Amino acid sequence: MQTKTIIFPFLLVMLVVFIGCSDEEADEVPLAEKRINEGWSEYMAANYSDAVIRHQQALDTDPDAAEAYNGIGWALARLNRISEAVENFQRAIAMEPSNADAHAGLAGAYMAERDYERAIASARAALSAQSEYFSPHDDIGVTELRILLAKSYYNRGEYSEARAQVDLLRGANDLDPSSSTYLQDLASAIQEVSAKQIF
Repeated sequence: MQTKTIIFPFLLVMLVVFIGCSDEEADEVPLAEKRINEGWSEYMAANYSDAVIRHQQALDTDPDAAEAYNGIGWALARLNRISEAVENFQRAIAMEPSNADAHAGLAGAYMAERDYERAIASARAALSAQSEYFSPHDDIGVTELRILLAKSYYNRGEYSEARAQVDLLRGANDLDPSSSTYLQDLASAIQEVSAKQIF
């Protein structure tokens, strides 16, 4: 009888400890998601410094939250802290390689740094991950990525690639590479389709 008296309280304590631990672990992810959502709300209200803080709080709770690094990247880019934004986008992509939004942000950051080769690679990765990409937090999508590609190719002297992007955007193929004004015409066409830059 004494053995049953000792075992029952022991099992009860173990059950309480086990349930308590699993509740703590279950609360970690939702808290991180809550902070990420708060971070994006701050971002969309143009409170970029607060967005960084909220996303960092998510990382304090869940260091593997790729979306928090993505949010920090976008907010830092808006604060013109481009090199820090690049680092955070890269972290997000390392954790979640198919994150089209992080690739798009990285493309814009590289474009801001005039690193056209990497801007091209990142924009292509965004479109490869999500061919109909449209940002959930900015008015940025496939069109803006193609504009970024056209400008980047043009700045690298890859005029046929720039023209291909312009043709996709305009739905026309009326630029003549044999024309003496081809480069000027191409630059004008890029300007014509340019609605906005990512950063």
